[in-house]
Amino acid sequence: MGRGGVSYSSFDAMFYGFVTAEFMRRWCGKNLIPGQASGGGPGDVGVRKDLLERELGLGVKNFAREVEPTEEKVSLGTILEVDLGFGRSHLETEHTLRHFLWLPEIIDRSGWDGPEWEEKSLRRAHDRVEELLAQYRKPEVDEEKLRRMREVVERAKREMC
Repeated sequence: MGRGGVSYSSFDAMFYGFVTAEFMRRWCGKNLIPGQASGGGPGDVGVRKDLLERELGLGVKNFAREVEPTEEKVSLGTILEVDLGFGRSHLETEHTLRHFLWLPEIIDRSGWDGPEWEEKSLRRAHDRVEELLAQYRKPEVDEEKLRRMREVVERAKREMC
């Protein structure tokens, strides 16, 4: 697909992921959950996969949301500006960009364009994971609260076993 077009390949990929999981559950007895973390470390493919699936989920959430037809969202001025759409499209307007488009950080919406496209998406996901890990700072913890929480957990283990 050429540049400037809209691709639904991301959603197709997500749909096929769900179909594969359902097939595995029914035919193989394996209960796979799309988006399930692989349990590996930060360098594991599962972390990048989870980041990509999170972004897809945000896209689905964006497209599935209910849009209230307020004056600001309908924007009669933008409708009149675009007119019949011969010289301009609603997809080109600032209004559409602000209110309706999903602009992912990692996934390229231009559509699958060969293995290089996949590699670029995986590289962006990997770079984002590395960036998040570099930004992480261990939170300050009140040692007394932590000690009391651990006591509760230990007491529950003793009483339940």
